[in-house]
Amino acid sequence: MIQPVDSLSDRLHHLARRAMEDGLLNLTADERRDIAAELYRLADAVTLQPVTQGDIEAQGQALRRVAWLTGWLERARQQSAQQPAQQRAKAAP
Repeated sequence: MIQPVDSLSDRLHHLARRAMEDGLLNLTADERRDIAAELYRLADAVTLQPVTQGDIEAQGQALRRVAWLTGWLERARQQSAQQPAQQRAKAAP
């Protein structure tokens, strides 16, 4: 199911705020800032009403980028959640 544009924009803003949290995904502060900036930019891009064919294509590209970036963030989050468990397993006698 496709999310309404407003809820997608809200979700991207939420992800951008979370991306800035210290320690998230073992990223540097600059990398977290870059990801947050990209998420805010994409949130703006998907909320604009396309007028021309170029606008429609740009919005489609933004939606593809959203799908890729949110998928990447989810995989990175899962990997960072698994790392402490793996470290505990190695430390156990």
